[in-house]
Amino acid sequence: MSSRNRIESVAHQTVQKSGLKNLSFRTLGAEVGVKSSSVHYHFPEKSDLGGALIQRYRQSLATTLAEIDDASPNAYDAIKLFSKLFTQECSEGKICFAGMLAAEVEFLNESNREGLQAIFNMYHTWLLDQLNQAGDELKIDLPTPTVAHLLLASLEGALLIDRAHPTNDRLSSVNILIDSWFGKIN
Repeated sequence: MSSRNRIESVAHQTVQKSGLKNLSFRTLGAEVGVKSSSVHYHFPEKSDLGGALIQRYRQSLATTLAEIDDASPNAYDAIKLFSKLFTQECSEGKICFAGMLAAEVEFLNESNREGLQAIFNMYHTWLLDQLNQAGDELKIDLPTPTVAHLLLASLEGALLIDRAHPTNDRLSSVNILIDSWFGKIN
């Protein structure tokens, strides 16, 4: 793996735990095993690193969503797999990368804000597609765009709050909500 890729990988993990604002090039370099000048060589400014991380995440997200589509026979299973992504991040002490950047949006430049918006648009479009595919299987009397927004907001919020608690109670509650929307609760 190249130095640039190692820097991006470690930076991504660091951002998920403590945010982009708190990311230090010196600490990042030490974690990767290079001098901070090497980090600056690849990313002259923190906004350059942020932009690279956003682009990397968008590509990774597209792959992950396609894998979920391939592994899921129906919308319910796809949405449950999507929900597990948040549970996994919580168990690793992380916050969703996009959620963390949204919390620090005032520190992002315009280009990085647009990249972040594109990530959330990707989430919403994918969820909307899943919900539209569910058709009559979906047992909630709200427009599907609203349900997609509610689901993403619930997952992001539950992940954030559960990070402060020793359990995944809120994420578990979101999964119960999904079950109820699909009529899976007896």
